[in-house]
Amino acid sequence: MIRMILRRKISRVGLMTVLSLLTVPCGCARTSSSAADPVMPPAGQSRPKKLIQYGWGVPDAAELRQNHRQMEQDPFDGIGFRVKGRVPGSGSAAAFYAFRPERIEEAWLAADYEDLRHVRFEKFTDNFIVINAAPGTLDWFDDDHWQIAMHNVALNLDAANIVGCKGVIFDPEIYTLKDRMAPLWRPAALRKDPGKFERFAAQSRLRGRQFIETIGRKMPRAVVLCLILASYPANKVDAFHAPDVSAALTATEYALLPAFLEGMLDGIRPGMTIVDGNEAAYKYRTPIEFFEAYHMISQSTGRLISPENRARYQTQVQVGHGLFLQKTFRGEAAPENKARQFERIVYHALMTSDEYVWIYNEDWFWWPPRLRKLPHGINDAMRNARDRIAGRDPRLLRNLSTEADAPPDRQHRRANVTSLAPGDAPPSVDGDLSDDAWSNALRIGRFVMRGTQFDPDAETRAWITCDAEHLYVAFRCIEPFMTRLRAHGVEPDDAVWEGDSVDVFLSIGSAPEPFHHFIVNPNNVRWDGRGNDPASFDGRWRSAVTKTAGAWDVELAVSWSEMGMEPPSPGTTLRVNLCRARRAGTAGEFCTWSPVAEGFVEPTNFGYLTFR
Repeated sequence: MIRMILRRKISRVGLMTVLSLLTVPCGCARTSSSAADPVMPPAGQSRPKKLIQYGWGVPDAAELRQNHRQMEQDPFDGIGFRVKGRVPGSGSAAAFYAFRPERIEEAWLAADYEDLRHVRFEKFTDNFIVINAAPGTLDWFDDDHWQIAMHNVALNLDAANIVGCKGVIFDPEIYTLKDRMAPLWRPAALRKDPGKFERFAAQSRLRGRQFIETIGRKMPRAVVLCLILASYPANKVDAFHAPDVSAALTATEYALLPAFLEGMLDGIRPGMTIVDGNEAAYKYRTPIEFFEAYHMISQSTGRLISPENRARYQTQVQVGHGLFLQKTFRGEAAPENKARQFERIVYHALMTSDEYVWIYNEDWFWWPPRLRKLPHGINDAMRNARDRIAGRDPRLLRNLSTEADAPPDRQHRRANVTSLAPGDAPPSVDGDLSDDAWSNALRIGRFVMRGTQFDPDAETRAWITCDAEHLYVAFRCIEPFMTRLRAHGVEPDDAVWEGDSVDVFLSIGSAPEPFHHFIVNPNNVRWDGRGNDPASFDGRWRSAVTKTAGAWDVELAVSWSEMGMEPPSPGTTLRVNLCRARRAGTAGEFCTWSPVAEGFVEPTNFGYLTFR
């Protein structure tokens, strides 16, 4: 029974792995370990955790000069900024697009350098010059191209040194410049003939060394925060377990990026640091995802590095995370709930980074002042996350509610259900949701992802109704990958939750516990129990499932007498939750009606259902 509960709460990684990760003080220097070892940094070497802002509205030198004092009022440790380097006669900005065969002249940056001489940061200690790999119009085999590109990089570094930057934000993504876009990391010749991978990889490694050596000459203790690095393509194709790593990487758009990192490690100076900024964290919603990523970057990716560079990878490459505001501040959740969710995401990102977390924005802006537009509570959410990392008393954290007297159970869902009128036909429980009883039933509101306020990728709809004899529940599970449905189990009380399934929780009284628990899978194999013990309840209840091209529907009916309960009288409130475990087309998507923290079996987080 304990194993069953744990599988409901932690479904993607082994319990021992999770427990070991939860005890890891990330932010420490790492040591090499075997593939089976958990990440165990040595104690006493923890670094301060830092938040860096970078995104749309990234300031240039002129905006820094004008607004840097105001910027320092926001809860960051630093920012990413650009220098423009205006091309004479055209006025177009060119400097931050350094990876190009066209030479940028120092005179073009004269205005940027002058503006930066008037910037004196006081609070922001970790600022970064932004250098893009775009437009990426470089030939890996053309030495002249790369000599010019490194000259362009050096001009950016001169600007960074004027304001005492910590280092460089390097964005490998290739953006359009004047309608040109070059597949730098997977050239057409490599795409056409994957057999050329080793030849291209050798050149990428050479150029990576040139890049880090150029930075090192100008900034001997630079931090190079790479928004995307080797872990991104490696994890995308599971190169860690591929029989042919080169062939696996060639299939990705960042095929040559791991070799570029190898070159950076070849040429890195002892005082320098590379940060894998883990842009993939944009999509993370749960603590486990951050912990898994820390292990994947620090350990699994490290094992792909050549033996001569593994010690440098372990000691000079940090794990960071990128957070995308639009992934949190969207949907229908109340503003304070979104702020609380962002606080949790920032906290877990900081907890599982070695030092840096960078926050990316598009539709929301901290600056420039004329464009400033922020969601409710975002700055206080970040301050709370930082205070939690520092061990501050939780009672002293900032209130993120839009109301000063917000009740503590504000996130619990509430709904009212009306019994069927005498003479109304109940649902027939045949899997067909077209019965009139469902047309008039309570439609349960939006389902959210476990541990978040995010919408799942596949929608779940549900209805509840009742009469003097039964409670009736219906689900419509939208599923774009119907052919990939996973129905686990054959006999009643098999581990049906290990595949696609729906859950119904219903308290026996007004308190959350004890409760009844019912599970149905797409093959109508069922599990039931009082609490989480299948032996404690073996009731006679009905269920049916139908499948269509884009969904699977579930109906179930449980008699009040079978559950040992009287039919609820008007005004009675019971605790209820409806949940869905989705496995089709995904490693696991778990959503609930009333939000939960980690797993479905959280009675205190059940919603409230009042009978009318």
